[in-house]
Amino acid sequence: MLTHSYWKWNIQEDHFVLGSSFWESLSERYPEHFPNADKAKSLFTNTDLDRVKELLHKALHRSDTPVFSASSNHQLTDPVRSFSLHWTGEVFGSSSASEYYAIGEVRSLSRGKESSLQMPNNPEFYQQLMDSLPDSVFFKDLESRFIAINKACADKFGLDDPSEAIGKTDFDFFNLSHAQQAFEDEQAIIKTGKPIIHKTEKEVYLNEDMRTTWTSTSKLPLYNSDGIIIGTYGVSTDITDQKRAQKQNERLRNQLVAVFDTDPNMLFVKDVKGKYVIVNKAKADFHNLPKTEIIGKTDFDLPDVSEEVAESFLKTDRYVIDQKESVFIPEDSEVDEFGNTTWNQTIKVPFQLAETGKMAALSIVMDITEQKERELELNKTLDIISQQNQRLTNFTHIVSHNLRNHAGSISMILELISLDDSEEERANNLKQLKVASDRLNETIQDLNEIIDQQYKDQKVERGVNLKEFTEKVLQVLTTEIYANEATFNIDIPDDLNFDYNPAYLESILHNLFSNAIKYRHPDRVPQVKVKAHRKDEHIHLIVKDNGLGIDLDKHGKQLFGMYKTFHENDNAKGIGLYITKNQIESMGGEIEVESTPGEGTTFNIRLN
Repeated sequence: MLTHSYWKWNIQEDHFVLGSSFWESLSERYPEHFPNADKAKSLFTNTDLDRVKELLHKALHRSDTPVFSASSNHQLTDPVRSFSLHWTGEVFGSSSASEYYAIGEVRSLSRGKESSLQMPNNPEFYQQLMDSLPDSVFFKDLESRFIAINKACADKFGLDDPSEAIGKTDFDFFNLSHAQQAFEDEQAIIKTGKPIIHKTEKEVYLNEDMRTTWTSTSKLPLYNSDGIIIGTYGVSTDITDQKRAQKQNERLRNQLVAVFDTDPNMLFVKDVKGKYVIVNKAKADFHNLPKTEIIGKTDFDLPDVSEEVAESFLKTDRYVIDQKESVFIPEDSEVDEFGNTTWNQTIKVPFQLAETGKMAALSIVMDITEQKERELELNKTLDIISQQNQRLTNFTHIVSHNLRNHAGSISMILELISLDDSEEERANNLKQLKVASDRLNETIQDLNEIIDQQYKDQKVERGVNLKEFTEKVLQVLTTEIYANEATFNIDIPDDLNFDYNPAYLESILHNLFSNAIKYRHPDRVPQVKVKAHRKDEHIHLIVKDNGLGIDLDKHGKQLFGMYKTFHENDNAKGIGLYITKNQIESMGGEIEVESTPGEGTTFNIRLN
């Protein structure tokens, strides 16, 4: 019958050690197979050890705790024999730590009940094994007195030799609170057989010169060869540095949260799933929720965040986490539950969570609503100034063009009167002078109205009749029409009425008509067709001439530019079409041109 023995397995280095009592026991039980302990060690190592390690590896991964167990069957030949072994052990460290090993006991499966570690038959080997461990290992009897400790435990107690602890208890080293709790834990293990695994303990020593330490301690029942509990054994890992770092992190976290809460900007941290890990008071106030109702939730759970916005936030946060890159959002807007719009500027940076080491996204959201409102107000002011400048440009054009034409007509009529040979001619020219004077007065009245309305910041619009305005402009251009033998073919309905700026309409018609005469073809008299109709709530005006025409391939992009001229005409200023287009578009309309050099030009205008 095999006796029990002990083993140690450095899992990282795959180094497996079995106590010498195991080989001696095999040699004694099966002398025909194992003449001596060395032979037993050689044969078992070569045949069964890899299978045992594989079995133990599977068992420790199946276990929910560091403690695990497994059974193995072994066959011998010449003569045929078989035996079963039961392996129990405990894992120390982890696969990611600097140390990762397991120690335990092996015994014959038929020998009594399943048990935990027992005192070895070879104390020297086991003492050497314990002393090689960095953690504190200890064995106690039924009265919680030390019967063995390793060197690491002796160093912790301030002892020169582990043997100095034999017969003593925790009450000889620790204060009453810790010693009493340790005693009660061990007595409960002896009574129930249930181990205590990885219990965090605060160790305060009687010697005030020794610093308080924190440990993670596992304690198990200690059995004898008959399966009877004879005490306890355990392993304590010093976690003082980790505990202090944890407390420091907690202090820093609390300080950080306090700083967060005093910051008027919204500060928050979200993990890769979009769950809020940290939020400050400003963020909670924005959603009108306590912080506890935001932490652990996502934007999809917040009542005032739409699904579309939540999806956008999650996508951006995951980009920051996955790519480990910062994202700057110059401006964005949110609407709270009361319908108030808040403008924000956001920066998102990668952030490592201290508790888990996993990456998250830290967002800093600055309220730029006041700045944005000032910007919008400034833009509004600039728009008003631009409109006023445009009105001033139009007004200047109307004054310089329209009044100049009126003055030119009156001047020409006066000259004709001075040359009249008959009373009939004189009377006719005086009649024309009266018409020209009336048109001048009307234009001046329109200009006065524009000035009055602009001071009131209102649109200057009133009911106009397109045919009447066309005839009015033609009357102003009477002298030029007669002088150049121009003909105007007017096809405009009598009832084509709509609301428009009268000064703009006169200026638009005057520019188009006067240009048709000014840029006439030298080989033919000017013929101008003017047609208009209403369609889709808009007035469509077509002015077609047979003049010089314009090379649109060459000048098309500059046609409506300021001070752009395309013909050798001394009277050309390059202002008319620029102002015409500006006036039409300022009233919501548009103008297009078709032209063939040497044949003429057609303007298609939509008056809004």
